[in-house]
Amino acid sequence: MEMEFIQIVGTWVSIFMTIAVLSFLFDDNPIYKFAEHVFMGISIGYGVVETYWNLFKPNLFDKLLGDTFQPLYLVPLVLAILLMFKISRKHAWLARIPIAILVSAYAAVKITGETSGKLIRQVGASFPDVSNSWNTHGLWSWSADGAGVFSDAFLVIALSACLIHFYFSEITPRAQRLGVPLGSIAFVGVTALVLMMSPVEDTLGRVITSVALGLCVAAPFLTLSPYKHLLTRFGVMVLMVSFGASFGFTVMGRISLAIGRGQELMGLNKSVEEVAQTHPQIATTICILVVSACLYYWHRQSPEEE
Repeated sequence: MEMEFIQIVGTWVSIFMTIAVLSFLFDDNPIYKFAEHVFMGISIGYGVVETYWNLFKPNLFDKLLGDTFQPLYLVPLVLAILLMFKISRKHAWLARIPIAILVSAYAAVKITGETSGKLIRQVGASFPDVSNSWNTHGLWSWSADGAGVFSDAFLVIALSACLIHFYFSEITPRAQRLGVPLGSIAFVGVTALVLMMSPVEDTLGRVITSVALGLCVAAPFLTLSPYKHLLTRFGVMVLMVSFGASFGFTVMGRISLAIGRGQELMGLNKSVEEVAQTHPQIATTICILVVSACLYYWHRQSPEEE
């Protein structure tokens, strides 16, 4: 398959931009700034074009200049024009009108959307079906990535500990005496209730699921007890593990991107026919030499720091 000339040029430009961005490891230099400005310029230009063809044209101009004139769409047109007054010092106050409408409308939509789309679903997912988990995975299933009753109980108790960690109000000694009795009553009551009403058929599963649900309900009551610091310390440990896992996942993602760029520079992600036409290794060598020469010249021309 013979590649077009523009595709070959695009491969060389991609390799040059990669080397230019990596030159930041040497110092903040004009080569890196050039690549940064090109990236920002292309991104903004692409965004403007996408906004016009996917937003303004179908939702505004076609409504006003199309076959049927819809005067209602003059309102967003006027608001969009008022936004432009932000560049004027004298009439900048006019831009506050569409900004206020945008902020209020966005806040109203996001509150309802976030509540129904995330908060309610997260709260529902935080109360797993323990009986179904026992019938499907038992106490712990290695083949299902640790799914089971133990994981469900750990999820609820860890979530409660993390939330209680951010409860900074001072608890009076009188209130601290209520935590253990209330937690004990909740544990016994929930355990007995689940034992009588649990759909789990076998006795061992009914006992385990009942105790697990009793612990999940009783754990938050430790907030009103002298043992609150133990629960909050457990919450800190859970937060640190989750933050560490998120950081590790982010690092692995960046390493994956770096591996992809390395394969692009060496031509390992292309077929033999494409490598024979683009010569990525030769392009990488030339770009490294050009960037190195520019960096050396820039370093010699820059004033030396005292």
